[in-house]
Amino acid sequence: MTRTTATLYHRASIALVLAGLSTAMEPNAWAGGLLLPTRGVQPTARAGAFVAGGRGTAALGINPAGLAAGADDREFLLDLSYVRHDISYTRLDSNFLERDPVKNGMAGIPIPTLALSVAITDRLTMAGGIYAPYTGAGDYPADGAQRYSLVSVRGSLLLIGELSLGYRLSDRIRFGVGLQNMYYKLAHRMTFSVCPRAVLCNPEDPAFDMAAALSQESPVNLSGIAGVQVDLGERVRAGAAFQLPYNLSSTGTLDATMPDLGIGLDLGQVQGEASVALTLPPSLRAGIEFAPWRALSIELALAVEFWSHSEQLNVRIEELNVAGLVSINPGDVADTPIPLGLRDTYALMAGVQATPSPSLPLTLMAGYAYETSAATEEYMNIFTVDGNKHLVTAGLTIGKGRLRVHAVLGAARVNDTTVSPDKGIYPQVNPLLSVLDQAPAAYVNWGQYRSSWLIAGAGVSGRI
Repeated sequence: MTRTTATLYHRASIALVLAGLSTAMEPNAWAGGLLLPTRGVQPTARAGAFVAGGRGTAALGINPAGLAAGADDREFLLDLSYVRHDISYTRLDSNFLERDPVKNGMAGIPIPTLALSVAITDRLTMAGGIYAPYTGAGDYPADGAQRYSLVSVRGSLLLIGELSLGYRLSDRIRFGVGLQNMYYKLAHRMTFSVCPRAVLCNPEDPAFDMAAALSQESPVNLSGIAGVQVDLGERVRAGAAFQLPYNLSSTGTLDATMPDLGIGLDLGQVQGEASVALTLPPSLRAGIEFAPWRALSIELALAVEFWSHSEQLNVRIEELNVAGLVSINPGDVADTPIPLGLRDTYALMAGVQATPSPSLPLTLMAGYAYETSAATEEYMNIFTVDGNKHLVTAGLTIGKGRLRVHAVLGAARVNDTTVSPDKGIYPQVNPLLSVLDQAPAAYVNWGQYRSSWLIAGAGVSGRI
């Protein structure tokens, strides 16, 4: 290998790791598109309208002030939901040819909630729990038309632990605060192209594909939540909660096998390690609940996620090795900011809860939510499929007192999005072109995206 060629691949390897980490750390995995505006069986039965009227351990993660409104001195909650994100993508490739549709092969995700609350005094309640957001995951053909954006995130995991206090200041006012920790593990497979301009090749020629696997794990990412509920009258209650941001920082490892680039040059394995810093933004929820009759309550709520404040993520190379030929140390490259192209999301939610008869241990719930998209057409891709959503849910609670059984069923329709060639600028990852400061050979997010959600869950709660 000549000195010039070695220098080229020294720089190409830097671009490779940066491109890979930026693709895998796309924050929409925890925002709109891969995250619904609700979680938990009981809140979801009201489509997330659980800010003013949320009570007991089910209020964890939404409004901790609801802990002080619980009826039990010691309460447990255990629920499990099945969440499935159906996605279909028909890509228009860089040659303006329509490719065969690909569909998400992930059957669905079981998402748990486990919580326990204890009344410390007649005014103060403490609760702790482990839960996960209602999120989706993707798994697609390794040779599909979408491979330059995503192949699979199977094996990824996201959990939140929360310890909260709810305090009843008076008969009408309740406060709550919570300390949270997010654990995430990301297993991401994708495909890069290493088609060089010096060789006549199609940028989507499979002979120049480089399959890569990236893994990241971050066990400690602290945040917090605070909320309030106020009884404005005998039948009117208001509530609000503010979620602090998560400052995520982790080290990712990348493993890939370089093809011979069509010129008989075998570089073998590429292995890299880099630290990634990203801020998941704050959010605000507010709601008002009316009870026109004792057996009926209606809540209207708004949730805002401030994704426009997460302008970029930062990547720093820690270590890199290309087939034992090139080694890069931390001092060889500066921090690299990567733009994200996101916008704030707004979710309008309405929930209804009714007890048909005082003699029946039955409560019925229903809800509707409309949420705007976080992803823009310019950067939307198969990893971040999003659009304005319509979520419809229904649920019930059977039992009173010591043991209660909960169930929910819901579905969300996401508006179809067509990314046209004059709008889509999500680039094919090609480290060689990045090294030479050349424009991407192809943009890989053109085409039509269709998606929908299915939610089914059940749980139990009661006194201990």
